[in-house]
Amino acid sequence: MLTLKITELSGFNLIYADMKLQFPEHELKSYEYFMNLLETGYYQAYKIIDADTDIGYVLIYNNKTQNKLWLDYFAVYREFHSQGYGRKILDLLKNEFPTHEGIYLEVEKPDKNNHNTFRRIKFYKNNGAKLCPINYIYPARSGGFPMDLYFLSFQGKLPEKNDILADVKKTLQTLHKHNPYLEKITELIN
Repeated sequence: MLTLKITELSGFNLIYADMKLQFPEHELKSYEYFMNLLETGYYQAYKIIDADTDIGYVLIYNNKTQNKLWLDYFAVYREFHSQGYGRKILDLLKNEFPTHEGIYLEVEKPDKNNHNTFRRIKFYKNNGAKLCPINYIYPARSGGFPMDLYFLSFQGKLPEKNDILADVKKTLQTLHKHNPYLEKITELIN
């Protein structure tokens, strides 16, 4: 049975080492920035544990005022890939946060040169995530780049577009507040 366990700040370095292997550099925040986010209490790193084995992690921004979650990073360690953990982790999140409306998911746009983009989109859609009807830009260190934003509802409905835009802007102001391009990026999200 899978469980979530909050990662102590001192143990985050192991997760960050794996993130550098599994995520493109332009999508990663600095280690120091993650430490600052984790100290806020609204942003948490969770280990995913199966029996007594760490199999992956999720980093979540819990927007309690808007009653929604933002899945900032989600990974299964490579040695556990293709074992069905992805679906189980999404189900685990639904069970761990039953009073929340759902969780936002940033997903790469389909790229015919990268088959994995199609696999990820299919995975999220097969698990009930719906594409949000907005133009979304991810605020990277070197500027921004287009991504798709999905919402996995825990209660069966997609938020209204105005609510999505408000959620996005609040979340980005928290997760990327030191990004020098944030104001311009936020203006482009509609």
